Amino acid sequence: MVEKKPCWCKAILILSLKNGLSAVYLFINIKNE
Repeated sequence: MVEKKPCWCKAILILSLKNGLSAVYLFINIKNE
């Protein structure tokens, strides 16, 4: 049986990546103040 990643799995991955990036961006901004 071949494992296939569903579309929502990719969407969640992309969303978590974007959220992680924005969290890092916010953290850097707070640190610089």
